[in-house]
Amino acid sequence: RQACAVNVSTAQGAHLWAPSDASAAAYQMTRRTSAPETAGPIIEAGKNCWRQETASRFATLIDTADYFAAFAAACRNARQQIFILGWDFDRRERLHRADELDDFPDELGAFLVALVKHRPELKVYLLSWDFNMVYAAERELLPALRLRLQAPPRFHFRLDGRHPKGASHHQKVVVVDDQVAFVGGIDLSRWRWDTPEHKPEDPRRIDPDGKAYPPFHDMMMLVEGDAAARLGDLARKRWRRARGWKIKPPQVPAESPWPASVDGELEDVSVAIARTEPEFGDHAAVGEVRQLYLDAIAAAHRSIYIENQYFTAHCLADALIARLEEPEGPGVIIVLPQKTGGWLEQVTMDVVRGRILDRMQAADKHDRLRIYYPYMPGLGDDCISVHAKLLIVDNRLLRIGSSNTSNRSMGLDTECDLAIESAEPEDEIASYIGSLRSRLLAEHLDCEVEDIDRAEREQDSLVRAVESLCGDGRSLRPLDWKVPADVDGMVPDSGLIDPEEPFSPDYFVNQYVPRSGQSSSRKRLMLFISLIVLLLGVAAAWRWTPLQDLLSPDRISSYLTSIGSF
Repeated sequence: RQACAVNVSTAQGAHLWAPSDASAAAYQMTRRTSAPETAGPIIEAGKNCWRQETASRFATLIDTADYFAAFAAACRNARQQIFILGWDFDRRERLHRADELDDFPDELGAFLVALVKHRPELKVYLLSWDFNMVYAAERELLPALRLRLQAPPRFHFRLDGRHPKGASHHQKVVVVDDQVAFVGGIDLSRWRWDTPEHKPEDPRRIDPDGKAYPPFHDMMMLVEGDAAARLGDLARKRWRRARGWKIKPPQVPAESPWPASVDGELEDVSVAIARTEPEFGDHAAVGEVRQLYLDAIAAAHRSIYIENQYFTAHCLADALIARLEEPEGPGVIIVLPQKTGGWLEQVTMDVVRGRILDRMQAADKHDRLRIYYPYMPGLGDDCISVHAKLLIVDNRLLRIGSSNTSNRSMGLDTECDLAIESAEPEDEIASYIGSLRSRLLAEHLDCEVEDIDRAEREQDSLVRAVESLCGDGRSLRPLDWKVPADVDGMVPDSGLIDPEEPFSPDYFVNQYVPRSGQSSSRKRLMLFISLIVLLLGVAAAWRWTPLQDLLSPDRISSYLTSIGSF
């Protein structure tokens, strides 16, 4: 077992909120003298979320196998309207990896088309990001055209490019009849399907081209009732901005399309909807995602648990560093992938991640920070792709959505997160949040939920509890985020790799030019930066892709000889 020792000395069970601008002395006095019930709520509509709406039923779906099955079941129950917002969509992705169902096709696109043909009242609206060409090799070409040739007019599939340059539409939202909605980190696309077992060689984990891909970990929230209706409003507003025409909400059906395979884990719970939307045209910027992260971190008393694909957001690092510097602040556990997806991300985002984590490690004077990756024997050079976007603060706040802990998700990309908050330290929601965290840790540590709960009671610290359960087999292991110095040296500042606001001459001037020189030509600056980016891209491609072999002197000579023989 991996031996570690951490002691978080805090009053057990306390849940206190402190203003981020309070002095250290005043803050510590508040922690010693105030009762937990005096704490104000973290979630505040109009400040760190758009709306708070009641979900008549609520559940969390861990990993994609359960989500795809629940999505298919909910859509089968649809009567009037299905809305899908996504970063990516692949019509060939299979929803189940067992025997195909008899009544409807299993491939996603054919399944939705068959639903529309089968139900004359049903309309499907699918809005996917009009992706940057850097992702072309990973995407299905012309999916909208292919589906439009197959589907009746009531099936609407459009690509959404209504965003600033360099941005993306990153929301993953599905709304069925305004009664049931899914929100989280999983797109209806390839390379997502997996089970919590994350077996190294699962024969079911293949993409539409028949190629195997590494294990994938993510989650979605499922809500019913008013919360789903508000998400329907969000989807229709985005459709109108993207396509220019208004869609009426459906009539509330007599029966909910809630999937029978999913138990409602909570009932009549208040759900917050937080968004990131960049400024574009006459649409003002929305920064609720960022503010909710900052407010939740500031409110943490005993523990902060994060699972995410990236960790490159400076504002979140600063907030966590402030908490780590407190003598009796919360323990912080962050679960990240051992490495991100392709070579481009590994030589950009992983480098920026390393710089951020170096700063956090240096600030961890009280030894309360742990950065892990989920280890699975038998994967070789592959690793479990942690794609989750999860934040749990104490047993008080649970947040799942599309936003990464990256600068882009704080201000540049379009995001949607959901969050719930307990009102009392031991109420039903607090128990649910604690049990969900234990379920996730049990998955990563290959143990039982009871083992997590017992270790946390015995150790009186989530950090020490996790460390006591780390083993040599499938487990959580400390992340080695160091990168070679030559790679680090060629990667520019995160303001260029992972920007927090739309690209503009003003943005680059503010990032890279001293104020005394900001009156100089922005055009020359943009030309210079574009040249730098181009050269970095060519250098990276030369080193980490087959380009170096394709354009070797011997190959070029061979090409010229072949041409000359014609």
